[in-house]
Amino acid sequence: MSGTMKLNVSPEIERSIQRHLDRGEYSSPEEVLLAALEQLNDYSETVADIDQSFLDEKAGRVHSLRDADATLRKKHGFGPRS
Repeated sequence: MSGTMKLNVSPEIERSIQRHLDRGEYSSPEEVLLAALEQLNDYSETVADIDQSFLDEKAGRVHSLRDADATLRKKHGFGPRS
């Protein structure tokens, strides 16, 4: 894989990148795109985690906070919540 990739972007995207550069937030278009890709990756991971939590709940692998609290209190010798 080469170290350079040419991208054709719409004028709207180009203006958006330029706005970030003009504000001094980033020093190059590559930095703007890297920040955007990091946000996209974070978003994708969050969506995957949420999807997994729904699957876990559906499969019965989720416990209520009340149950988890009671289990930990019993395990560590604390009395029940009053």
